[in-house]
Formats: sequence, structure tokens, C-alpha cells
Amino acid sequence: MFKNDVFELIRQSAYHYGVPKLAAKMGLAPGTLYNKLNNDEGCSHHKLTLQDFIAILGITGDTAALHGLAGLFDHAVFPLPQMEQMGDDALLDMVNQVYVQGGRAHTVMAEALADGQVSEEEYSAYDLECRQWVAAIVALRRRFKNMVVIVNERRST
Repeated sequence: MFKNDVFELIRQSAYHYGVPKLAAKMGLAPGTLYNKLNNDEGCSHHKLTLQDFIAILGITGDTAALHGLAGLFDHAVFPLPQMEQMGDDALLDMVNQVYVQGGRAHTVMAEALADGQVSEEEYSAYDLECRQWVAAIVALRRRFKNMVVIVNERRST
């Protein structure tokens, strides 16, 4: 993944959504947004900003460019479940989900290795299961962190 690939992903996201519609939601003239999405080094005054990047992701809901940006720095992005409505009882379900996802990843890997060769399709299926497994772990970690109670360490003397 290269820097230009990330720009291309955000450009594709904007074009797929519709640049005029997106520009209106961002409070920009369509021509300005087209220029920002051009990524032409010859244009010095209309550049995509971090604020634009965030707005495009938020409006379109397309996180491909976010994944590309993370990949540029050898990091990964994982979606997290909404925790607001989740009670403490759901913690056990989340623990179980981690094990279920891990089992699925191991099953897909075993099936891929059965013939001694791993095809691109088999790897893609395994990669998806691994990402879902990691997402389950990250979600569990986040939920458990939300349960932390801050204790006042000052004692009365």
C-alpha cells in the first residue's frame, strides 16, 4: 500500500457515493471537492485535509481508505460493536464469541491445508475469519475496559 493508493481509495469512495451529493453534505462546492480528490501535485490550493478525509468516511460509511491508511503503517482496523445498550450479561457472550471465531479460523485453516496447498480463495477465507476473530477479541477488550471502576485512592486519616 502506498500513499497514492490511499488517495485513490478515498477518491473512489467519493465518486461511488456521488461527488456533488457528498460536496453538499460537506459544505463544499462540487468543483472544490473534485479538485481536492484530484491529488494533482500541480494544484496547490485545493488539497484533501484530514477533516475532509474524516468527513468522507463518516458520510459515505466506506472505510476502505481507513484500512488503506492503517495498512500503510503496518496496522489494521477492526470494527467494534456498539456498547451503549450492552449489559454486563453480554460479557460471557463476548468471551464465547472469541472462542467461536477462533474455532472458525482454525477450521478454515485446516480445510485449506488438507490438500497440502493453499489457494488464494482459501487464504482469503482464512484472512476474513482471522480478522473477525481479532475483532471479537478487540470488542471483548473494549467491553471489559468499560467495566473498570475508578477507585478513589485517598484515605481518610
